[in-house]
Order: sequence, then C-alpha cells, then structure tokens
Amino acid sequence: MLTGLPSVRSGIVCLLLIYGIAPLVICANGQTRRALVPEDCIRVHYLAESDPTVPIRMDPFGKYVAYVVESADLSTDRALTQLYVRDLSDTDPRHARLLLSREGISGIQWTADGRHLTSLAHIDGRSSVVEIDLETGEFHLLARTSAEIVEYTANRDASIVVFATLTADSRMQARTRRSSAESRAGYLIQVGGEEAETLQKRLLYVIRRRPDGNWSKPTRIGINDPFTGRHLSEFPHFDVKIYDLRLSLSPDGHQLLFSYVSEPIPADWKSDPVIAHQTRAGSSPPVITVLYDFRSGQVTVPLNSIKAGSAGSWSPDSGSFAIAAFPPVGSVWEKRDLASRERSVSHLHLFLVNTKTGDITEIQPSVVNPKYAVLSWKNSRTLIVENGDGSVGELSRIGGAWKETARLSVPIAGLSPYAPLASDGATVIGVRQAPTQPPELFSFRRGDQSIHVITNMNAFLHSVTLASTATLQWTTSDGEQVTGLLFLPPNYDPGKRYPLVIQAKQGSIGSFACDGGSFHYPSVAPQPLANAGILYLERWFGGSAETSDLGRADEAKYPGQIGEVVHEMDIWQGAVKMLTEKNMVDPNRIGIIGFSRGGWYAEFMLTHSSIHFAAATATDNVQYTLGEYWIERNSGWSREIAAAYGGPPFGPSLANWLKYSSSFALPNVHTPLLMEMMGYGIHDDVIGMVPENLAVRYELLTGLTELGKPVELYYYPDEDHLIHSPVARLRNLERNVDWYRFWLLDEERPHPEDPDQYVRWHQLRRLQKPSFAQQ
Repeated sequence: MLTGLPSVRSGIVCLLLIYGIAPLVICANGQTRRALVPEDCIRVHYLAESDPTVPIRMDPFGKYVAYVVESADLSTDRALTQLYVRDLSDTDPRHARLLLSREGISGIQWTADGRHLTSLAHIDGRSSVVEIDLETGEFHLLARTSAEIVEYTANRDASIVVFATLTADSRMQARTRRSSAESRAGYLIQVGGEEAETLQKRLLYVIRRRPDGNWSKPTRIGINDPFTGRHLSEFPHFDVKIYDLRLSLSPDGHQLLFSYVSEPIPADWKSDPVIAHQTRAGSSPPVITVLYDFRSGQVTVPLNSIKAGSAGSWSPDSGSFAIAAFPPVGSVWEKRDLASRERSVSHLHLFLVNTKTGDITEIQPSVVNPKYAVLSWKNSRTLIVENGDGSVGELSRIGGAWKETARLSVPIAGLSPYAPLASDGATVIGVRQAPTQPPELFSFRRGDQSIHVITNMNAFLHSVTLASTATLQWTTSDGEQVTGLLFLPPNYDPGKRYPLVIQAKQGSIGSFACDGGSFHYPSVAPQPLANAGILYLERWFGGSAETSDLGRADEAKYPGQIGEVVHEMDIWQGAVKMLTEKNMVDPNRIGIIGFSRGGWYAEFMLTHSSIHFAAATATDNVQYTLGEYWIERNSGWSREIAAAYGGPPFGPSLANWLKYSSSFALPNVHTPLLMEMMGYGIHDDVIGMVPENLAVRYELLTGLTELGKPVELYYYPDEDHLIHSPVARLRNLERNVDWYRFWLLDEERPHPEDPDQYVRWHQLRRLQKPSFAQQ
C-alpha cells in the first residue's frame, strides 16, 4: 500500500528546465526554485542534537530559552555552533539574540539567578568552561587546562564546577611503548590482552569559586570502586562521540553522580538473565552509576542498574535525583520486563532515587527518549517529563506513587518522540521538523490553540526544490507488516519506472532528512538522490520499526545473529517486490546504502539477496569477516563477531561462517561496491604500517579486486563514526550521489573534484557481468 502519492493532475503545475546538475523549476505561481544539491544539505542548520546533553534549556523563571544551533562553514572547513537566547514574551522569529559563536558549544546550563549561562566552548583553540552574562553579553573563563575538557557539570550558582578531560592513552592513541630491553628480547603477545584499549578514559577535576571571586586550582577526583575496592583516578567509558561519564552535580554542590565501566562485575550480577544474555551476545560490559559525596568521600551505587540512559536530574533540594536507566539487577521491575518479553532483555525506566534513605521508586515504566526524560523540576516533589507522544506531563508524588497531575499536548501531528523539548509545565519550546520539513523552533503555551514559530533556522531552503514523501507499507514473506518512507523526485510521474536506492537500518525518526540529518550519518542522501531523479526508500522508525513477534520467530531459525540480517533482507526484498509489481521501479536499477550495522546488512544482501543490485555503499560498518575476527586484537569484539555466527570460525560453527560470512561469498558479488571507512585520527601514511580498522577492509577490497569485481575504498583518516568536518561531509555526500547517478542513471557530474573519478568508474563498469550490468 502506498499513501501520500501525488497525482499528476493535482498541485501546482511546474516546468522543469535542465541546466547541468541544478535544474530550475518554474511553477505556475511564478516562483522559481533550483534543484537541491549536496552542498545545500551541508548548509542546513540543526539544533545541536549530537550534544550528549540537552541543547535547549528554559531559564528557572520561564522567561528565556537558550539553545545551541549547529552549522557548517565550508570556506574554513569548520563545524560551528551558535548559542542563542530569546525572550519568550517576544514571538517574532527575527529577534533571537546570538550570545556566542564558537566551535564546540555544548552542555548549556542556567544558573539559579536566571541571568547567567555556563557551557563548554572552544576559546583560542581549547575547549573551556565559560560563564556568559545575559545582560552584558560578556563571557568569562571558569575552567581551562592543557588537556581537552570534554564534559562538565556545575552546581546551582556555578560556584563549583566538575569537569573531565581525556587521558593521554585513550583509545585510538598509540599502544604502550615497549622498553628497549623488551624490544631486544622479544615480548609476549596475548589474544585479547588489549581489551582495555576499546575504552576511553577520563580524568575528573573539581574547582571552586573562592569568596574573593577567584578560582581554586583544579583538584583531581579519585574514588575507591564500590565493586572491586580498587582506587580509581581514571574512569573508563565508551566512544567519546556517543557516550560520556554523564556528570551531574547536585544543586548544593555536595554530591556528584557519574557513570563509568567497572570490571569485574559482582558475582550476583553474572547470573542476572539480562547480563547473561549480553555476555552471550558479546555485548559491552555494564556501565555503573555511582554517587560521590565530597564531604565524606564516600562512594555508593545508588541504583544497581547495568546502564543509565541519561545523566541524573537533581531535585531542587539536592535530596533526590531522577534518572532514566535499566531496572536494578534482580528487581521487581526487571522481572516484570522479562516476563513481558520473549528475549532476555529489558528497557529504560524513569526512577527516582532518594540519596538520604536509598529508597527507589519508579516514576515511569518506559522511556522513549532518555535525554529528555526529565525536562525540569517544578519543586522537590513535582517534575515535568516528556511523554514521548508530543505531550509534556506534570508528575507529582502522591502517597507512595507518581501520578500525572497535568498534561500539555503540543498540537503538531506526528511530532517525533525524539524531538528536543524544553518545558516548565506551562510553556513548551521545541523543534518542529519532519523528513521534508527543515527544523524550526516553536513555542506553545497552555491555552494556545496553535504553536508559534519563533525561529526559522533555514530560510534559504525556500529557494530549492524539496522531494516529497509517500508512506509505503508492505509485508515480509512471513506476513510481518513494515512501514517505509519513500522520497519522490520533484515532478514525480506515476507512469514512469524509476531507479531506487534503499537505505538499510537508519531511518529519519521524524527529523529533517536532507542528508544524514543532525547526526550527519555518512553516505545517506535522500534529498539529493530524489532531486536527481531516483526514488529513495528508508524504513520508517516512527512506530513500526520494532521487530514483530513474526520477525523474532523468523530470526530464531538461524544461528547467532544471522536471523537479524536475514530478516532485514526479507524486509527489503518485500519492498522491492511490491514496487516492481506496481511498475514504479526498474528492477535493473536498484541500489543500497548501508552505514554502521546497516553496512553489514548491505554487504550480506549483495551475496544472499534475490535483488540484483546495480550499486551499493557500505560505510564504516561491521562486516563480521575473518579479517575482523583475527586482526582486531580485542577479546570482547572477537566474542561479538563469533556470536554473530553462533561460534568461532572453527569447530562446529565453521559451517555457519562458510554459509553466511562474506569472507567466503565474494564470488557471488556482482554489484559495484563503494566502501568508505573512517580513520578516527589514524593516518595511513607509513609504508608497511596499516591501521587495524583499515586493514580489516582489505579482505573485501583485495578479494573483490583479485576476482575482477567493481569496488572502491575511500578512507577518511580524521573522521570518527559520524563525520564532523564540513568538507568531508560534502565530499562524502557528493561521492555517493555521483556513484548512484553513474550506475543507476548513466549520468556524470560536469566538474567533479576528482578528475579521474569517471575514468576509473568506466573501467569498473567493464568488469561487470552482462547479466548484472546496467540495462
């Protein structure tokens, strides 16, 4: 079923005039628009959703809202952030006030007086904690060190600041240097001996404002691990771009809440079904949340949870905190989760922890978006939460239970549960966006009939054509219902068969989908490809994305995690089958883009799917190949790879590898494959020394090349999993758009940055077998 498909007889009549790669669209109303190109996507302004903390905050009195916007400066190749503030009594979209424009603005916090804001920002090239005076616009340095400050927290009046820096030996740094004696005599190499290198480590410091206004020198924070008893002054955690220590200082400044990886875990945790399930799957170790009391030096584990999904949100009296987390190990909440699910898995709840009594109460049984689980505290017994359905709830503790005492529903149809919000219960400030709606800031007050747009962040997009979307519904081979979002070329013609590109895994989740959205997923290109005349299909993650009981039953038929990727293949085969039968898609012109885990899906489908893909992209993805298993010297990662096949590549589970791993299926690849890999700061510029994360890609690159298959590999040495540099983002997007225009449309961009690009690609085309070549 296809809904939202435009008719050729409806809407404004437009004439398409082709001029190179940027056609003009002249509509009957006289408005002229040019076709969107990749650079337009890079220029889009987003609220800084990639900030691990909250990028939008109301002041304590509900008078102002502060928010951080991300933008890109291609001329200087800088990713910029701007801190704005606006008076909520003024709804004119033009009146937002720019307070600070720097790289790396994040972690904004209001002080109790409502006049000052604190944040991280790059000052003279170094990340620093700054305080900004709202009345004067001046900012002052609060904390700065020779090392990079990566996160911080402050008490209510910003008189105490705790901040974290990276250690010198964090992941992706050089390995420990051996002594000359070891080098002469040789030294032992152990399998899995470098597992600790998969973790970042951070140092914690505290500074205090003295009565004379000056600041104390930073004091290093160390604790005794409550599980192992070992003294810790370096705190391990996962990927710096995604996770942090979730620092949260109580308003009075006496207690610090933070999370880190602690190993080994207690013996009673090991028998817990959730942890046992994660161990079998080779998942990461638990992340514990601890409470450190500055007055006594005591460290406790206030919530025996295997992982928190958010930082703690403290009550105004500093006596308790709310936190989105997995239920405590062995608790009634965990047992309830397990009883309601077929797998040994749980999910995030919202809990309140009383730090004086140790009592734990459940506020909400399920949390959709942990970052915005608690929007504010009205008082020490009432808090404002996001409900995940476009509404904000006021929850009060009445007796021993939490009850909703008021609700404010935002009148925006389909507002994403992941949309950033701020609220004091009387007013909601948020971002309105949709896959074809650029982000804009709105306000909504109790008693209003509609929202007020208070900031239009992307007015320039009014002059370009944006692809429309249609909701696509189809069934898998076992009858599971799936929903997708189909991007349609401007002036879509229902009587024409179009090329199609499938986007594996990542979906828009309701956000604007020009390229990879506010998180900048690489290689994702819905708007540019649709504007180029290619249908673009992604799975809709607005409610139907969860695997159904039918899907889970189907996955259980396969070893390890193979059922997962087979299920994904079944989903996309069903979509292509339906679109082909409706005569909307040319089955000889189908491509697939996969980033991260989606890259595994894409590569698996190149060797196992009934779809004859004409082009494919796999970007910074897990591959579950022999190369990854042997080369990545990390026992935890090796376990995860083995778990994908139900065991290692020897013994009884070898048969699973032979049947499902791409390592043994390269002769079955007939699709031009664009491989892209991020370097995480490691350059491939020393002869004879290849970074491990690049070396594991050589298995497919070399194998396909030796077999005469069309393949290219691009390396971005300075980028992490999510591309940061504006120029790298642009080149990545242009390269992918060029790739699919070449293979699916037989079109070439007049002046690509790489003048030899099409020379190579024509050579690759000659390698294709006739039955799989473009027809």
